[in-house]
Amino acid sequence: MIKKLQSALVLLAGIVIALGGLGHSFGGVAQVQAALAAGAVPAQIVSLILVVWYFAGACMVVLGLLTLWQWWQVAKGRLGAPHIPKVVGALYLAYGIFAVAYTRGIFFSIFIVLGVMLLVAGLRRAPHQ
Repeated sequence: MIKKLQSALVLLAGIVIALGGLGHSFGGVAQVQAALAAGAVPAQIVSLILVVWYFAGACMVVLGLLTLWQWWQVAKGRLGAPHIPKVVGALYLAYGIFAVAYTRGIFFSIFIVLGVMLLVAGLRRAPHQ
């Protein structure tokens, strides 16, 4: 039962992270472009911000796909790379805590939730004695 829950957490988190990266790159960028266009931001800085924005979205997609790849490996009975969900989870948890503290906004708590999901999924059950 616990292994199924852990598997479901990894699957769900991987899907949300990958789709979140797509949404970040293609859904959220219009608001960023509009905000930058409304200000007196030099064109070179606007280009730089947008390039970094797209890179962040691409990284999220890759992290989500790596997480899903690991889920698939375990589902097929292979070891895969069990550290992937832990590393992604630690990154998401640390970033979420930082972002919530820095912005004082609740939005970034999704990173905390996803990070905890992956870290909990990475916990091993104690062997029965």
